[in-house]
Amino acid sequence: MLRDPTSKRPKEELKHLVIDYTQFDEWSSDEEGLDATAGIEAGYEHWQDREDDDEEREEEQDVEEAAAAITTQEAVESGEN
Repeated sequence: MLRDPTSKRPKEELKHLVIDYTQFDEWSSDEEGLDATAGIEAGYEHWQDREDDDEEREEEQDVEEAAAAITTQEAVESGEN
């Protein structure tokens, strides 16, 4: 290919395929029928709920720790005045 530079030139015209996508309007799409458990193997759906619960608990714990830190800081500042 490097020896013959003419091999890079197209020898025939490329043809384009025109597709009428409206003919597929009645087909179901990949997005239809997807729910929260899509892609999860049967019998393992409960693991998704457990992960969500763990994340919520971690967020609640972070909020509680932040509130405790603010309360501690306020107590320290009021004791210094």
